[in-house]
Amino acid sequence: MDTCGNIFISDAENNRVREIIFTKCHYLQVENENKSNSNISIYPNPTYDLLHIDNLKTPSTYRLLSIVGAVVQQGNLKEGNNSISVAAIPGGVYVIEVRGAESGERMISKIVKE
Repeated sequence: MDTCGNIFISDAENNRVREIIFTKCHYLQVENENKSNSNISIYPNPTYDLLHIDNLKTPSTYRLLSIVGAVVQQGNLKEGNNSISVAAIPGGVYVIEVRGAESGERMISKIVKE
């Protein structure tokens, strides 16, 4: 499967790759939108139980999203350094969005939970 949910099937007998394609694709593109806030550190990545979010300039909120955009976990972060537990979520690829509570500035990053 790719990020849009399209399915690729190997057909070894006919030496082909078959595709089942969906017409609409709304995948999450991961990028750092906030160039001025690029000093935020999110680690370790991959992580097992704790995720550290350091160097926040202002109080912020976070949302942890599945790769298809469903909110898995969310909460508040204080200025400075923070740790959030991800021990209860299953392993996989996630996207974390950190948004300044007052400024609305945000940073988006891909996280791997093992």
